[in-house]
Amino acid sequence: MRRAVFSAAAAAHSVLSINVPRAKGGASVVGPRIAQQLEAQLGYCPLNALDVVTTTDDMPAVVIAHPLLHRKKKVEPFPTTYWLAHGDIAAAVATVERDGGVSAAGAAVDGDAMAQAHAAYAADRWALLDDEERAFVQDRGWDSLRTVGVAGIRDGGTKCLHAHYAHFLATRANPVGEWVHERLPEAIRALCPD
Repeated sequence: MRRAVFSAAAAAHSVLSINVPRAKGGASVVGPRIAQQLEAQLGYCPLNALDVVTTTDDMPAVVIAHPLLHRKKKVEPFPTTYWLAHGDIAAAVATVERDGGVSAAGAAVDGDAMAQAHAAYAADRWALLDDEERAFVQDRGWDSLRTVGVAGIRDGGTKCLHAHYAHFLATRANPVGEWVHERLPEAIRALCPD
């Protein structure tokens, strides 16, 4: 598994140190091979996909997405920075979620550690924007791109285990994602070694 680290939780592993391809206005910059792989796995290539940050079996497992999404001449904020793209992994996470995992994970993880993960996620998202894009975001009152946590969570809580797990696979710094990892079948965990 290839894993690039995008975590503000550890200064040495900043999103800025990885040289993520930049696309003005959030346009996808993944190459044709990755776009085809994402199309095969997801049924589409996310319009704001910047790069693959985690792979397994030479297939994308986690994609990093630009915080601005362009759709039909309209720009909108997109708070999900780390996107789980591997179908088998996503299906296994869906089972954990379906079986009450959101509530159980929220009750099981340390609140301070989760607050740090949310802050790191927000910092990673903000770091993907250049100065012009940050000004654009602030002019529209979308400061939430700088302040909300994993997948746009505002209250520091837990939702969407897929988003938490994608963050964990990319950074190894999300306690809910780690909790999910421990509950996945061995065959799925083997796809995502430490």
